[in-house]
Amino acid sequence: MTEYNDYRPHEAIDTQTPASRYSRSLRCYQDRPPEVYYPEHMKVSHVTHHDDIYYSGRRFFVTERLSGEYVGIEQIEEDKSRLWYCNYELGTVDHRKWQVVPAESHALFAGVNPCKQQT
Repeated sequence: MTEYNDYRPHEAIDTQTPASRYSRSLRCYQDRPPEVYYPEHMKVSHVTHHDDIYYSGRRFFVTERLSGEYVGIEQIEEDKSRLWYCNYELGTVDHRKWQVVPAESHALFAGVNPCKQQT
């Protein structure tokens, strides 16, 4: 691989080597997304490595994609809650069936990104 990057010139880059054209990105890489903060009226629950959460003494499946993350739960009726990740509505929790009904997503915070780290 060293021969390809350091010694062999390429026509496509004006007969220069790839190594001579390389430059580091100016953007910082974060190995983990910033921590999410939810409004005080929401309960916060951790999505387990089994892709579910515990809420009101019950365990139910949420999604594979959020394993290890935190979701916000907003009580909207006696037997219904909204489930949020960051500012995206994931769905409505039906407390009678303990299932999540997927939502047509809309933002929780208009114009504000709650996924930013607080300073």
